[in-house]
Amino acid sequence: MLKGWTFHDLLKIRTLNYECINTHLNYLLRIYNIFEDQDFAYVVSENCSGGFLFDVLKNNDTIISEQSLSTWLYQIITALLFMEEHDIYHGNVNGYCIFFKDEDRKEIRVSLLSKNSKYDNFDEDGNLYGLFYIRSPQEIRKLYHDKNNTWYIGVLLYLFLFGTYPFISNNVLLNYYNIVRIAKASMDNG
Repeated sequence: MLKGWTFHDLLKIRTLNYECINTHLNYLLRIYNIFEDQDFAYVVSENCSGGFLFDVLKNNDTIISEQSLSTWLYQIITALLFMEEHDIYHGNVNGYCIFFKDEDRKEIRVSLLSKNSKYDNFDEDGNLYGLFYIRSPQEIRKLYHDKNNTWYIGVLLYLFLFGTYPFISNNVLLNYYNIVRIAKASMDNG
């Protein structure tokens, strides 16, 4: 069930979709409606037939051009900027919340929600937060939760370069320790 600021932000995106009907929504997945019953919320969104970014990177048997990668990264950053300008917090930018609009894979759509609930974490208030292997040091330290897009962009850039996420471990606490330790070392060195 969707609730909290994630639900509020989805409603805000739906409203922006209708207010900005003749303009470009800056690579954000269009939300047309949201329905609820006792157990679930159903989000009606734009149809994207090109797959998910993570699957395209993982299952790709050809070389992806730098131009395509830089275009995709630009579109992701543009979508996140649009969200920030409208006080919408993402909190879980991963390869399964980034869709390709169609089979040509020239245009990205960033969604608040991922492929399925396996890739989305919600707290008890219904607020979305990052997967344990991509969470920012600020989120882990509980300093703040709404200013982490630069971290997520860096993690996505790492994914583009290496085909995996930088901190992969089945142990959540070990992951958190490594993320905070590396971030602290980076700050201490420069």
